[in-house]
Amino acid sequence: MEEKYIQIFAEENLVDSSKGEDQVDYMQIVKKINTVIDLLPARRKEIFNLSYKEELKNYEIADKLGLSEQFVKNQLSVARKYIISKIKGNNHIASLLLFYVLEGQDTD
Repeated sequence: MEEKYIQIFAEENLVDSSKGEDQVDYMQIVKKINTVIDLLPARRKEIFNLSYKEELKNYEIADKLGLSEQFVKNQLSVARKYIISKIKGNNHIASLLLFYVLEGQDTD
């Protein structure tokens, strides 16, 4: 996952130095999310990374990998659900951040 999405959101919404112990450990969240992404099956992970790290559209990913656009959409949907399910409940703020990042992406 491209860390800039997490960083921008964290800086705008979560990091407040006046709250001390409530402050989000940005790098810990990034590490946790990347660990979960690494658990994806190889092809799904590749598609996910092309979408989020390289910011390719679904049709661009499909062309690049010789896949149907519908297959790409399905794989991204499964990947997002999996990642959210693994993060959800572990850390409320991390879950909120991940939801924002994944749900806010244009998948067309």
